[in-house]
Amino acid sequence: MGEEAINAIDDADDAPAAPTPTSTPSNNSENNEVVSEAASNFSLTVSNGPRGHLARIRCVARFPVAPETIFAVLTNADNAGVFRDVADCCSREILSEEPKGNRSQNRENSVALLRVVQVEQLGKVRLGGPGPLGREVTFRTELRVTEDAREGPEKFSTRFELLRSDVLSTFDGTWTLETKVEEGHSEITTTVATLEQDVTPKGVPRWLKFVPLAGRAIKGACAGAVRRMVEDLASVADAVALEGKTLVSVLEECRRRARKGKGEKKKEEEEVVVAAG
Repeated sequence: MGEEAINAIDDADDAPAAPTPTSTPSNNSENNEVVSEAASNFSLTVSNGPRGHLARIRCVARFPVAPETIFAVLTNADNAGVFRDVADCCSREILSEEPKGNRSQNRENSVALLRVVQVEQLGKVRLGGPGPLGREVTFRTELRVTEDAREGPEKFSTRFELLRSDVLSTFDGTWTLETKVEEGHSEITTTVATLEQDVTPKGVPRWLKFVPLAGRAIKGACAGAVRRMVEDLASVADAVALEGKTLVSVLEECRRRARKGKGEKKKEEEEVVVAAG
């Protein structure tokens, strides 16, 4: 994967073709229809959330790099260029941290074994599909994130809790990143990443998850968002593992592309205003 590996990070149109979701209704009394997706490096399911939540997500993904590399991407202060659904990282405030250590050498910032931060992000979603009829809508989300490197380098985790959002009432979950050594190849280390998350869109009644068509559509949207995130992480991991790039250089390239994209979008908007005038 060459230049395309990084292009896929910022341009959803260049991303790998999405696997076809499959729905499997279970036989429980809650009519819990499960939407599932799978590809060569991940599998995920979205089912009815526990009481008070609309959807429960579980995803297991595999990346050809050590866990500290994926941890470094997830906890980077400016990772908007990596994830196509994040338009901007607006602010990041460190609330608390335990003494610094040297277990995770790939992080750009100074390393704390346990850090709690408050993050505000500008998310984006496209409504109406591709083409001139579609439009991009942005929304703000503020999270409290606990970054745990105390068991590194074998295991890392990030736990995120929603504080406020324009479009979400629940967005809580945990990424757990664990080392896996390839059988028969002790020198090859990969990461098994597990995401467990509860999601509820704001203003959507929780009973809607029991309505087959509506529930399936919401779960499908959740599955698509997670799939895109896994694809974006995989693009960075492949650039490091297969192309021999450093993580710092890959993240910087992502930022440059994000800045270029913002500049082109602003220019297009200015041209539309001029044309309308």
